[in-house]
Amino acid sequence: METQINAAHTQYAAIQIVHSDTTTERFVLAYECERALRELLAEPSIVATGLASREEAEQRCLGDETPPQGISDCGTTPLN
Repeated sequence: METQINAAHTQYAAIQIVHSDTTTERFVLAYECERALRELLAEPSIVATGLASREEAEQRCLGDETPPQGISDCGTTPLN
């Protein structure tokens, strides 16, 4: 599946899935609307949002727990 994304507004999120056998998997998801992202995914699955590049999101997926300035961890970004 190929989707066109407007790069001027694209942000990245680090997402985590916990499988029934308690293993976890993290991946990067590109999005343009944080509200839509949060409506689509359960809050515990969102590790971080507002990342400006795929590389930043990949670092968060690898376990870098210190968010850069302007990056929100799950649950800390109020939706307007």
